[in-house]
Amino acid sequence: MKDISSIQSVSKLEIIILVENSTYNSKVIAEHGLSVLLLGNLENGDQFKILFDTGLSGNVLMHNLKQLDINVNDLDALILSHGHYDHTGGLEKFLEQYNKSINIICHPNVFDKKFAVKDEKAREIGIPFNRSRLEELGAVFQFSTTPTMIKNGIFTSGEIPRETNFELVPDRFKTMKDGCMVHDTITDDLALFIKMRNELVVITGCAHSGIINTINHAVKITNLSRISGVFGGFHLFDSEYNKIKTTIDHLREFDIDYIGGCHCTGLFAISCLINEYIEQYRECSTGSIIRLYT
Repeated sequence: MKDISSIQSVSKLEIIILVENSTYNSKVIAEHGLSVLLLGNLENGDQFKILFDTGLSGNVLMHNLKQLDINVNDLDALILSHGHYDHTGGLEKFLEQYNKSINIICHPNVFDKKFAVKDEKAREIGIPFNRSRLEELGAVFQFSTTPTMIKNGIFTSGEIPRETNFELVPDRFKTMKDGCMVHDTITDDLALFIKMRNELVVITGCAHSGIINTINHAVKITNLSRISGVFGGFHLFDSEYNKIKTTIDHLREFDIDYIGGCHCTGLFAISCLINEYIEQYRECSTGSIIRLYT
């Protein structure tokens, strides 16, 4: 990625959790899944509005948008963090309501067949719609394996290198290759990176690549080592304590101002994060709003 030091940055950022597994807000409802709205201003005053994932059903997303009185008719883009159903299941209903074309940025493998295997039984967990149906509703897919600039200072991660030895994708995740079911390393996993002055905000869907791998990648491609915030799913819900502890040990290497785990992070991992980041931790349940300024 080209040097971003001269690229305009974001001066104001609102992170609105539209769909997540839990909620403490009586106006909204929760479901297993994730959808996040990012809005704010660039340094020159230009506004942006980006939807990151669409949750599980679409019903919850549309209900919560109405309850929170949020208009998304002027989105700059929709990002799919990866092709699992709990992040893409709301696509059809959202596009039906959006009722016009919209750029959807994702990895080329996002439509691959995906499964979770337990007790030798395979359950489909991929996008529950075919591509042509979504394109009929206005989806304009932009596939990329490399970072994609959405607005100045806001870009996708592209493929995230797997460098740590403790953030491995569990064997239960499978995909199809040449007619055979094989281990899915979930290469379509994308994060969103936001430049705020000389700092970074990292937004993850499930961080199947590993939250440490994701942050390391953000630092490497931007040459910005200061982390203002890390929010999203960290996929630690089924991790043993040693992996959670190792993750937190590595997180300490970054001077993180604010952090918030949700969705697939898991209650135990979240409690460990709160204990480590007592003052820096931010709630990321459905209806939560996190505001950051430069």
